[in-house]
Amino acid sequence: VALLSKQITYRAVTMIQALVIFAIGVWLFPFMNLPALNSPHATGALILVTLCTGWCAVSYAICIGVFAKTQEQANGFGAVSIVILAAIGGLMVPSYVVSGPMKTLVNFSPLHWCIEAYYDLFLEGGKLGDALANIIPLIAITLLLQLVTVIGLKRKNLI
Repeated sequence: VALLSKQITYRAVTMIQALVIFAIGVWLFPFMNLPALNSPHATGALILVTLCTGWCAVSYAICIGVFAKTQEQANGFGAVSIVILAAIGGLMVPSYVVSGPMKTLVNFSPLHWCIEAYYDLFLEGGKLGDALANIIPLIAITLLLQLVTVIGLKRKNLI
C-alpha cells in the first residue's frame, strides 16, 4: 500500500511538472519572441507517454531509495546515474549518431525511449501506434525496476 501510494502521489507530481513545462512552451515562449510549442494532435498518446515517463522516473527513484543507506547516498547516486543515463540515452548526443557497441547500450536507458516517444509525437506528427514502439520498452524497464524494488523491500523485510 505504501509503495503504491507513493507512486500515485509522485506520478501526479510528474504530470503537473509536464503540464507546466508544456504550458511554458505554448504560452510563455511567444512572449519571449520564441516560436510556440506545437502540441501534437494525438493528445491521448501525449498523455500516455507522459504517464509512462513519469511512472518510470518514479519507479527509478523509489528503487534507488530502497537500496540507498542514507539520503546523501541516494542523492549522489541518483544525480550521477541520471546524467549517465542521459548521456547514453541520447539527450546529450543524439542516439542516431552513436554507432557500434554504444548503439546497443542506448537501448538500456529509459531516457532514450522517452525522448524517442516524444520525438515521434512532436516532430514526426505520430499517433499512439507510433509511440507504442517506444512505450513498450519503457514499460518493460519500469516493470523491471518495480520488480527490483519489491525484491529489495522483501530482503529488508519491509513487505
